Amino acid sequence: MPRYLRKYGPSGRAWAPNWYEYPEVYSVITALWETWEQMRWDGPQQILVFYRDYFYPLMDRLTAQDGPFHAYDKVMHPQLPEMFPVAEAPEGYFRSSVQ
Repeated sequence: MPRYLRKYGPSGRAWAPNWYEYPEVYSVITALWETWEQMRWDGPQQILVFYRDYFYPLMDRLTAQDGPFHAYDKVMHPQLPEMFPVAEAPEGYFRSSVQ
């Protein structure tokens, strides 16, 4: 993240140094990394497409004040925010990727 420089705090972007403990953030950062690895071999134009279509929109969403880090406060509340309540999806709801 050394090149993603944004205003941090109540009037800026939200972030937590333990980002890897947030399941949503971990999965998005992992997907970004894998996309970067795939696209960087396709040349400079694809690197620009990566930033335009993937990196900036997703980082803007992850670091938004109402994003995954909305409840993080390094002094008062260093714990993760509560997860949304979830009911188990009915069997067969998701298509299997295995054929």
